Amino acid sequence: MKIVKKSVIDGVSSVYVAETADKAGLVEFVEVAPEKSGEDYEKWVLILSTQIGCPASCLICDAGGSFVRNLEKKEILFQTEYMIEKSRIDTKRVKKFKIQFARMGEPALNDFVIDAMAEMKKKYNDFIPCISSIAPAGREKWFDKLADIRGEFNEFQMQFSIFSTDEKKRDEIIKYPKMNLEWVSSFGEKFYREGKRKIILNFPVNEEFPIDIEKITNIFNKEKFIAKFTPINPTEIVKENGRLAENYYETIELKIDEMTKALCIKGFDSIKSIGEMKENLVGSNCGQSVAKMKKKASDDSGLTR
Repeated sequence: MKIVKKSVIDGVSSVYVAETADKAGLVEFVEVAPEKSGEDYEKWVLILSTQIGCPASCLICDAGGSFVRNLEKKEILFQTEYMIEKSRIDTKRVKKFKIQFARMGEPALNDFVIDAMAEMKKKYNDFIPCISSIAPAGREKWFDKLADIRGEFNEFQMQFSIFSTDEKKRDEIIKYPKMNLEWVSSFGEKFYREGKRKIILNFPVNEEFPIDIEKITNIFNKEKFIAKFTPINPTEIVKENGRLAENYYETIELKIDEMTKALCIKGFDSIKSIGEMKENLVGSNCGQSVAKMKKKASDDSGLTR
């Protein structure tokens, strides 16, 4: 693959866009600035793409709507190796080295993801894999394989993008067939390891996406699951469709606080995850950098006609 664009905000993150060798399309991957701890590092996160585009076409994500193909194992590994070589960081000196399969694409639709994860284990023995998935329908065998290799890792972060507890609304938001909440609960019961990280249920918060606290606590085991609430990122598609109220970022934290408190009363753990706003400037939201490049190319083409 060939790097065709790089965006950096020092101390925040670096976003790389690469063109595949067969020129099938563009993929993006991200290095979150490492956290230093003396001469070593407390935490370092790399975020990889698993597909060119994404077939899920979620309403708030720039990666959807232009799926081309799955990335091969070597293309997934390239992203990790490029960022490690460029940074010159010895991963053995990183206390928490996380590799997230959470960029462009739905990892559960790509069989090469598990192969790449196994290869990374050989090179970076103590890395923490992070899978973020919508739980696409028909991929039960893939998830079974994931559960089988889970025991090879000391830590493993498993996250499901839920969006809403209303199944009909989930279908509107995530335009791809997916397993229901009961299946996610059943898989999490099997995947969880005692004393390790709980399975994350991710909910971007706005008025469009109903989130029923009672339903969360009734379906999911509070000993094995944790709810994560985040603001909606200002992706290009969100901006185009006017999905954010004018004062959204001024009020959303209060709404998230209400939900975390409601879950706390029921003894269900939750996370309030409000990221660094500078990440929006560097274009580190999923598919955003590629979307911007495509839009610019389209605009430039229009000007030359």
